[in-house]
Parts: sequence; structure tokens; C-alpha cells
Amino acid sequence: WMTPWTRLGSRNEWAHTGGSDRRLHELQEEEELRRKVAGTAERLLEILAGMPDALEGEKETPPSALLQRAQVGWPVLPEPQLLACDGAGSVAALTRAHSGASLRLPASSSSSSGTAGAENETLAEHFQLKGLDGLGELLGASWGEAGLLLTTAAGSLAECAGTPKQGKWSCTEVAKLPAAAGLSWAVAARKGNGRLRAALVCEDEDGLALFDAADDGQWLPAGEVQLPFTSKAVASFSMQAAGKSVLISSTDGRVVELALEDSEGTQPGRRSAAKEDFALEWRAACSLEAGRMAHLATGYEGEASLRPLLFTSALA
Repeated sequence: WMTPWTRLGSRNEWAHTGGSDRRLHELQEEEELRRKVAGTAERLLEILAGMPDALEGEKETPPSALLQRAQVGWPVLPEPQLLACDGAGSVAALTRAHSGASLRLPASSSSSSGTAGAENETLAEHFQLKGLDGLGELLGASWGEAGLLLTTAAGSLAECAGTPKQGKWSCTEVAKLPAAAGLSWAVAARKGNGRLRAALVCEDEDGLALFDAADDGQWLPAGEVQLPFTSKAVASFSMQAAGKSVLISSTDGRVVELALEDSEGTQPGRRSAAKEDFALEWRAACSLEAGRMAHLATGYEGEASLRPLLFTSALA
């Protein structure tokens, strides 16, 4: 006796009843497919259930928790557009027209949404940059051990030694930038060996070109980094002392640090600081001590006229 669905050697082989066998096989395949789909759906639901927690962990920290308002008594000066930090707590806010104000921030700044009393303010001292006649408006600044290093629209590099004296900071042209025309942005610093390093952005370009000066003063290409946003969205650049990184400030308050070198020779990296939540015109940023960052903005406070505002934050 043989089972009726066995064709080989049975009457079913001659009766051509193999269709029922094929149908049974198809039903078995459909059942197996349903089991696989159900299992996949269950696993997918488990993954989706955990996604809200994962996404929550990647949200930006609320800006109000990152930024602290520094209470500064500003002198009367044109609207500052650039910022330079010496890495030890001193900050210089600069106008493009060769003037500025300098101050030293305390180790930590208390935040406030109101107007600070005079006893809580750090007074900024006004100064004029001298020796820059004919070099054009300022494009960028850094503050190293020797003093300020400024880039100008005429393609010049000028160094302002020491600190301001009696409201004047004397500067001297020390070099020409690799590109003297068509610059949108430029910033420079002295590396640890004293040689110059410059980072440039040319008009209608979204790449940051890096140059190092050789012993004979000639500029040598050192690489190029794609900007994290378009050049039109850039508010300003600043370079850390020793030229190890560039801070790029955007007009909407974002700040991105591009690491230009490190001990392991890895590719340039980025880290961002969140922006403030209320309407301000963001201008610049620079690196303070102990991983903090200073942010320059302009805004209206109450019925007062447009004024500079300074914030500090930790690098995110």
C-alpha cells in the first residue's frame, strides 16, 4: 500500500493527478511566507518602539542651557563684527573699520535676561588700531602670544604687538596673503614654531584653503576643507592660537570648529555649539580657556539702541 499522493509507481502516476500535489506544496510555501512576514513585523515593531528614545538622545541641548550672557559695559563704538580670544580669558571685539574694545572675562559668567547693575559689569576698553591705513577693512583676527594677527581685504597680514596702550594698538604689515584679490574671508595665526598659517575663502567658493609659510616666507598649500555651510551663510572666521583649528560662525548662530591638525594625523573634525533661542544678529566666536567659547552678537535690549552682546558657552 502506498499513500494516494505518491505518484511514482502508483496509479496516480498514470492518472495525472500531480496537480493536487503542487497545490499542497504552494500552500506550504504560503504558510512559511506568512510566518516569516509575521516574525519580521515583530522585530520591526521592537526596533521602532526604541527609536523615540534614541532620537531623543540626539537632540540638541536646549540653547539656554549652553549659553550664558556676559555682563559687559561697552564703550561707544561702531558695531563690532569680529572676535579674537587669547586663550586665557581676554577678548577683543573688532569692527571692520579698525577699532574695537577689549576685556577680560571672569572664569565663569553668570547668565541674566535683564540689565545687569554696574557693579556686576566687566568694562570693555575702547581702542583704535593704528598702522593699517590703505590695507582695507578687516576680514579676520586671531590673538596669540605676540598679539593680534589681522587679515585685511587688500590681502595683507598685519600684526599688532602686545596690548593696547592709552587707547591705541599699534600694528605693522608683516606679509601678503597667498591671494590678494577676490577674498571673502581670511584668517591667520602663528604656529608653535612661529611660522604663519592662513586659511582663505575666495568669492563664490565653499571651500576653505589652507596655506603654511615656509622658512623663506613663501606660502605653501597645506590642504582644503569643505565649509560646513555655504560661504554666504558665514558670519566670520577666527583661528585659534598656534593655528590648530578654525572657528566658523554662521549668521544663524551656529559655530563649527574645523580641526586643522592633531597628533594622530586624522582628517579635520568638527564640533558645534548650539545657538541662542531668541532673535539676535550673530557675528563671531572665538575659543576661551578650559574649552569655553565666546560668542558675539548684536541686538536690542528693551528700548535701547542696537548694542553688542557677549555670551560664553562650552563646546558641544
